Amino acid sequence: MSRYAPDHGLNVRIGATAGLLASVFLAIVIALIWVGLAWWFVLACAVSAVLVQSLLADRLVVSVTGAQVVSAEEAPELHAYMDRLCALANMPKPRIAIEHSDLPNAFAAGVTPNRSLVCFTTGLLNQLSAEEFEAVAAHELAHIAHRDVIVMTVASTASVISGLLMKISAVSAAGTFVVAGAAQPRRKSKDDKEGDLLAVLFMISVAVLLVSSVTYAVNVVMLRTLSRYRELAADRGAVFLTGQPQALANALTRITTGINAIPAEDLRVARSMDVLSFAPAAAPNSRWAWLLSTHPTLQQRLDNIAKAAAQLGQPGP
Repeated sequence: MSRYAPDHGLNVRIGATAGLLASVFLAIVIALIWVGLAWWFVLACAVSAVLVQSLLADRLVVSVTGAQVVSAEEAPELHAYMDRLCALANMPKPRIAIEHSDLPNAFAAGVTPNRSLVCFTTGLLNQLSAEEFEAVAAHELAHIAHRDVIVMTVASTASVISGLLMKISAVSAAGTFVVAGAAQPRRKSKDDKEGDLLAVLFMISVAVLLVSSVTYAVNVVMLRTLSRYRELAADRGAVFLTGQPQALANALTRITTGINAIPAEDLRVARSMDVLSFAPAAAPNSRWAWLLSTHPTLQQRLDNIAKAAAQLGQPGP
């Protein structure tokens, strides 16, 4: 059993997110069946999407980022750090990957401790001290121990599906509206079957657009809400495991500063991984940005680390 203490606040949020997630999937399935697709086909597609994303999450992430899994022979020092931390946490060692990027960051992927991966960028490995790296690695291991990665994976799948439906239905609604308008002058018969068909297609497209838009918005908000809390939980877990709150605070500050120094145009690809990363590649830039932010602010995380340090009887950062 892992030595990472259970976080009851995180468990409650994971349960609530899972419940809302089930509702989102149900809404999507009902919308597709209402359109006319066979229920078994819709259900099979939904289950397959979740299973593929869940079982192959680590491989998919490696493929998207271009990271490379490294063996103990290829990265002995890195594996030695992870061996020590995993022994301390009493958990299986995940696969280790390195992404060649100047962006200092790290992320964990996978659905169980036995099927997981932790990836570090070369920018992170080059900028952090040994103690700071250990703190970041402990943070990523906490995500695996807390099993919050699987919920994030499934929730991300729901976002992709509802977002795709939203785009398709919007194009369909616009297309039928244009076609109906162009054909209107040619219609003289009261028995206008073509017009009736276009009207039905338009109404169906609008209905699917409304359902998918609402489910997408709800899913994104709940995903980001869970994401912010799980980062605080992982920070606490790292502090309690390593007993080095100052190292984690230093790493967090150094990484945030390093990311802010990189031009915005170079962060576009990295932003797609924000929900899984140690620190976000995109800083909030508006008054309401906190609602959709994937991470707490730097100050919120430092305050959280200070509280964890106080529980250990240590001074805060």
